[in-house]
Amino acid sequence: MAHNRLAQRLERLARFDNLTGALSRKALLEAAHARLARAASGDRGAVREFVAVVDIDHFKSVNDGYGYGHAADDDVLRHFADIVAARIREGDAFGRIGGEEFCLFCRAEAIGDITLLVERLRRTVEATPCGLLHYNLQRGHRGRESLASLMVRADARRLYAAKVAGRNRVEAPAEDALA
Repeated sequence: MAHNRLAQRLERLARFDNLTGALSRKALLEAAHARLARAASGDRGAVREFVAVVDIDHFKSVNDGYGYGHAADDDVLRHFADIVAARIREGDAFGRIGGEEFCLFCRAEAIGDITLLVERLRRTVEATPCGLLHYNLQRGHRGRESLASLMVRADARRLYAAKVAGRNRVEAPAEDALA
């Protein structure tokens, strides 16, 4: 019985980020690969896979600028992950991919559906104080392409565009750019 509990604990540590409870980077990428393979192998009609890369604005200032230290950083990350996990749809995959960066994989018929979901998350996060500050998020891209290419486009293009445009915003490609 102790062996089974240990095995379950190790499995949980491997699949979930210990700090936030979101999927670990490894588990998220495995889920994403499986989802993209299923989407490529069968006809799912108009439903496609989309990805949003989410970054907490000015996260470094929690520790550096406000002087609250690493415990406050952890509180912000946990609070953010709790908000998102409670509001995503069943079947969406949400995980932490590093530092203050998270990723959300979703199925939808159109980019507009995912843009609305991510915008609702952004507004909720913006309106929810963590006891220290309000924090914000940006958003990434979609995909019918390789996972590596999808992640690069979401992170490098859309997330960067959101930061350049003033942060605290959702950046999504036009629907016709997805064809």
